[in-house]
Amino acid sequence: MMAKQYTDRLQRPEWHKWYGLARWQRLRAIQLRMHPLCAMCAESDFVIPATVVDHIMPPRGSEQLFWDSKNLQSLCLSHHNSSKQQIEKGDKGYVRDIGADGWAVDVNHPVNVAERRMQKYQKK
Repeated sequence: MMAKQYTDRLQRPEWHKWYGLARWQRLRAIQLRMHPLCAMCAESDFVIPATVVDHIMPPRGSEQLFWDSKNLQSLCLSHHNSSKQQIEKGDKGYVRDIGADGWAVDVNHPVNVAERRMQKYQKK
């Protein structure tokens, strides 16, 4: 499923206004206070402060998903604007992030898929 990009404010759906509400600002502040580091950076053993609160499952108009604190993650701007967009758009089926060890972090990355195939082949 492709994530829809809204380049013009007039194209944005009605629910997009929820980001401007005081309730969202409070929820966002609580999330960043409780989880101050980027969740995606932490997966790669990097310690980077988070500046963006992201919905794990895009709400797309669902009030339940939008306001559910369990559906939130703290991200750095870089991950929010790149890796998260790759996941939501699903353009390649994997994220191109590289870990501290120099290898792709996503198990679906072609490098990791090839590695699993090699291991399977060697077991035969």
